[in-house]
This record gives sequence, structure tokens and C-alpha cells, in this order.
Amino acid sequence: EVEKNVALGMDLIALRATIQSNCAFGRQVRRRFEVDAQLAGELMKVARAYGTRPEIFTRLSWDCLVRLSSPSMSATARQAIEARVIAGEKIVASDIVRARGTLKNGRPPRRSADQPARMAA
Repeated sequence: EVEKNVALGMDLIALRATIQSNCAFGRQVRRRFEVDAQLAGELMKVARAYGTRPEIFTRLSWDCLVRLSSPSMSATARQAIEARVIAGEKIVASDIVRARGTLKNGRPPRRSADQPARMAA
């Protein structure tokens, strides 16, 4: 699935290079690939960051790739995670969230939808 998503992202990037209008691009994406705008953005973001780096994208889940390619991830933290991946370490989404640390707005990272809320006893 990850490889297919990266390939689709590369196709979307190539299509984007041929169409100047955002509306026309959106129509073509929906017509040709049946992908909504949010997913198309994620696909292209990951493909831009890792489309030519199979040593990274073949070793991570899609969720990890989306989080790692996020603009809220500092270049230093991203490079540290990438080095761990290349070294063969198993990386999960929570590792990436921890590495990202506090966001620019001073808030800690949001809990992912699949992570249950912690409640005091």
C-alpha cells in the first residue's frame, strides 16, 4: 500500500506540473484518480519528501510517512528519524510524535485519533 501511495503521489506531482489552475487540477485529480483534495495533498507531500528514497518509504507505515513529512517536523528531528530508519531501527508513529516535540505554538503535539485519551483515576 505504501509503495502504491508514493507512486500515486509522484503521478499527482507530474499532473500538477502540467496544470496551472487549482480548480482544473482538483477536477482532474477527482476524475482520473478518484482522490479527494486532502488525500491528494498528503500523497504529494510524502512523494516530494520520500518518493526517491525507497530506503525510507519501504520501511515505514503510511501514517509514519505522513507524520515525518509534516511541516511541523523540524529538519533536525526529521533527519534523526531518517538516520534511525536507515540504521534498521523499527520506527512507529509515536516515535515521530515524540521526536517532533512541542510545536511552535508552545503546545504539545495532538494525540492521534487511534490513541485513547488518558483519564485520571
